[in-house]
Amino acid sequence: MLLVGALMAGCGGDDSEPAGDTAGARAAAKRLFDALEKRDGDKACGELSRELTRRVGDPCPRRVLRALIGPEAPRDSATGRVRADPDRATVSVTWSTGHGAAERVVRQTVRLGRAGAGWRVDAVTGG
Repeated sequence: MLLVGALMAGCGGDDSEPAGDTAGARAAAKRLFDALEKRDGDKACGELSRELTRRVGDPCPRRVLRALIGPEAPRDSATGRVRADPDRATVSVTWSTGHGAAERVVRQTVRLGRAGAGWRVDAVTGG
């Protein structure tokens, strides 16, 4: 449960359209969820900030999959609104899990921080 708390840290802000590098932030969030859809913990961990990787703990690939997706991988992930400034961004992401009557649509917010010329995931909230 502690791990889920680290990944699901609180998020603020609104969904207004951005003033920063929205394409880069959107791409980083999409790479995370593409890795989760494929159950590729190594790639998913590669999208996390150093601080979040430290909070996830070792072995990151297994723990990040367990904390973010549980027994069933997400599918059909799509990014929505992006809000960005020079150092921080939030990206809305929706994805599906289950099938038929058990299908569920999940909405989450990915918080990102600037890491060099790119973005790294600081937190994933909602769900």
